[in-house]
Amino acid sequence: MTADKVHLDLPQRSFARALASAVSRFSDQVSRERELWVVALAALLTFIPGIGWGLPHATHPLTVHGWDLDAIAGLPTLVEIHHLFVAPQPDWYVAYPPLHYLVLGIFYIPYVAFLYLTGGISGSSSVYPFGFQDPVAALEHFALIGRAVTVLMATGVVVNCYLTARTIWDKPTARFAAAAVALPTPIFYTPESGRSISRSCFGRVLLF
Repeated sequence: MTADKVHLDLPQRSFARALASAVSRFSDQVSRERELWVVALAALLTFIPGIGWGLPHATHPLTVHGWDLDAIAGLPTLVEIHHLFVAPQPDWYVAYPPLHYLVLGIFYIPYVAFLYLTGGISGSSSVYPFGFQDPVAALEHFALIGRAVTVLMATGVVVNCYLTARTIWDKPTARFAAAAVALPTPIFYTPESGRSISRSCFGRVLLF
């Protein structure tokens, strides 16, 4: 083996060893925190089944919203982003602080790009069908994306509650605390509809 060959192999071997070491540490961490992953999975399985409840069926200007009329997911986010960036207006109204609109807007970008590339959208408009070639499918997908983000936030709240209780007390207390947060009606109901309680709790969790 030539010196050049050895010189080229050394970085590759170092990278392979570092990667193997990182994978091993991650596997060990997953094994040690198995119950935490179970709690997270249980929370997801609790919240996900209702994610399709009352989705918008935008066959008419009067049906562009689902039954969760005060939710942010779907058309409300598109409207606020349109008023903020595309057609600014001095009297534009935001029902909630704008951060979550912007967070959802980031998650909407890949789907908007997909619609542009496939001809599913021809422009932006504040009038039905809002530039969508198939407003029924588009608004339903936007609502689902927004609700999925809220489900992840609600799961983060449950996981954080578990970790906090485990740190302060013990595992049995942590299990009870996680269940007590995940199962009451407000937190159970709002992730599926994309309403404010889950994202507000998640924001407080990040702050503290």
